[in-house]
Amino acid sequence: MEQEQIIVCTSKEAIKRALARYKNIIICGIQGVGKLTNTIKAVMDWKNVCLIENTFDFDGKTKAKGYEKYINYLLSLKSDLIIVDNLFSEKGKAFTESKEDRVLIIDGIFGRNESDINAISSFFENYDVRVILIDRCIRYLEDYLESFEIVLELTDDGAVILPISSALEICKVLNKSLA
Repeated sequence: MEQEQIIVCTSKEAIKRALARYKNIIICGIQGVGKLTNTIKAVMDWKNVCLIENTFDFDGKTKAKGYEKYINYLLSLKSDLIIVDNLFSEKGKAFTESKEDRVLIIDGIFGRNESDINAISSFFENYDVRVILIDRCIRYLEDYLESFEIVLELTDDGAVILPISSALEICKVLNKSLA
């Protein structure tokens, strides 16, 4: 019988390992745990990395004024990071139409309209695009989970790796508690 192994590593290292093995990943965790920062650090050496901003937070409110300062901080970590507010902008279209290997980081799904979600979803099966969806909680991602291969739940000192089957079960439990 094969023994399970516990691997201890930082959030950045967990994201790097997940990207080396999986095409589409979800990164979750409480506010301030470093979901976006650690993701940018993990893709530091990758080319053609695009971040789709989201001006709405998890609670549906417009993000605080400090968001622009945060975006500038992310650019200081990775100066060639492509930041777009939607895939229909000029920079977004250039990323979409490229045929090179690319990484698409989606800063949350909440508050996005149907055309944005459809455009984002088109990358799930695109062989030359790795998709990283960042969201605070998997509770509202149940409809998207099967398009991904793994969920990383970041903690203050690392990450918990969830297979999609486990994430689906967690969603069912969390969504039942809403009813």
